[in-house]
Amino acid sequence: MPDLRCRAQGRPAGLPLRLRLDARLAPGRCAAQADRPGAALGPVAGLGFRKRRSPARPALAAAAAVPLSAGPGRPSEEPRVWRIAELLRQVRRQLEGDYRGIWVEGEVVGLKAHPTSGHRYFELQDPGAKLPCVMWRSAARIPAASAALAEGRRVRCRGHLTLWEGGGRFQMIVERVEPAGAGDIAARIEELKRRLQAEGLTATERKRPLPLVPRAVGVVTSPAGAAFHDVLKVLARRVPVPVVLSPCAVQGEEAAASIAAALERIGRRPGIDVVILTRGGGSAQDLMAFNTEVVARAVAASPVPVISAVGHEIDVTVVDLVSDLRAATPSEAAERAVPTVAVVAERLAWAVGRSARALRQRLTAEGRALDRLRARLPAAERLVGPPAQALDGTLERAHRALEERLERRRRGLEELRRRLAAAHPRWRLAQQRGRLATLRSRLDGWGERGLRDAAGRLELADQVLRAAAPRLVAAPRARLGAASARLEALSPLAVLARGYALARTADGAVLTDAARVAPGDAVEVALARGRVDCEVRGTHSGGPLERPRRPC
Repeated sequence: MPDLRCRAQGRPAGLPLRLRLDARLAPGRCAAQADRPGAALGPVAGLGFRKRRSPARPALAAAAAVPLSAGPGRPSEEPRVWRIAELLRQVRRQLEGDYRGIWVEGEVVGLKAHPTSGHRYFELQDPGAKLPCVMWRSAARIPAASAALAEGRRVRCRGHLTLWEGGGRFQMIVERVEPAGAGDIAARIEELKRRLQAEGLTATERKRPLPLVPRAVGVVTSPAGAAFHDVLKVLARRVPVPVVLSPCAVQGEEAAASIAAALERIGRRPGIDVVILTRGGGSAQDLMAFNTEVVARAVAASPVPVISAVGHEIDVTVVDLVSDLRAATPSEAAERAVPTVAVVAERLAWAVGRSARALRQRLTAEGRALDRLRARLPAAERLVGPPAQALDGTLERAHRALEERLERRRRGLEELRRRLAAAHPRWRLAQQRGRLATLRSRLDGWGERGLRDAAGRLELADQVLRAAAPRLVAAPRARLGAASARLEALSPLAVLARGYALARTADGAVLTDAARVAPGDAVEVALARGRVDCEVRGTHSGGPLERPRRPC
């Protein structure tokens, strides 16, 4: 935008000039007002731009319509008068708030780089229009921007509009540059993003958490790139874990298929808990493989979490949306994949402390519950004591029985081991040979003398047994007879046979006391032969041989 200047018509020389924005003027015009009323108005050069009015910000015209408080000798309806710095600052804020993150397409002209600061200055040109642009050194150092930005080339620039207050110049701060032909590619990428989002592959709830300490880390990248070496350098300072590289091409026509195949290979390998998919920065064309559907679906199909670290921090690819975690750089991806020893120790201490606190809280709660139960059941020990004692006895008996059974099994096992050892063909053969030798020696010495000696010993033993048999049987027979006589004397039948009787009450209890019956009760009397049913006519206390007194 050209410098903001105003022409005052008919202003006397030496009078101070104040600018005001009149809401009645068309957009892009200002009024020059001298100290005295009635000064002529002139047009403002270069303020005729179209802008999108934000509902959150009041328009400049509305802001200018707020009147100042009336001073001495000044009418209360006098409009607000702006100072130049204040006006330019207000316009800059309005521009930066309404025109942020916009894309502008045009031809690059007048490209030059500042020799000291490294900033790039150029203009975007269309037929009949030019837009001054500035790209700061931080954005100009990106390889993709350097490759796309060239004199006479048609490009697409992303950034925001602003106003340089020092020169009153309208310009665009460029943050990103790409070739103008990338529009169709961007449309296809956006369509892919919408389809993946509709399938739920970019949903936050689908993201899987990373393991605290993975068993192994898989890396999918080019082994010759700097990204792989950055990952190794960072992992060397973390908890030591194995690193498995699945090499692939990261740019070119075959890169997408190569990356998908590498992800599929690393997913089949056991022991991999997390995968880092990475490559260094580059142009939009260099990163195109990471915006393809085949790579995005390979990342979504990975059986383990995938960390994507592709390009620079401002480069957001389709893979970044589908992956479980996006890292700005390969080094950050390695840091997120594997923690340091200090972090692991801290988390372990935190987990131990949390478990200890939970255990103490649980023990406290259980203790309180136990106290409440003890208060509600004061006689619980009396109720539970006998069954608990019986249970202890049962457990002790079961323990002893189990030990005895184990001991029997152990002895049986030892016996089987001994028998197996004895049944070994070598020992069996030795035993049989020994027995054969003994039998051979005995058979050699055996003869008629041996047979006669054996017959004599057998006859002598028979005579001794025949002589001792009556003596050995007499004493037990006498003891048996005496015991039989005592049993016969103590038999209730023998007592009944001598004239005694056995009396029982109606419920079958033996009657031993006259006080247990009353007149009229039925009594059964058992005799030596038969029973007699009797009715009690009277009872008398005293000994069994005392006769009742008869009345005089």
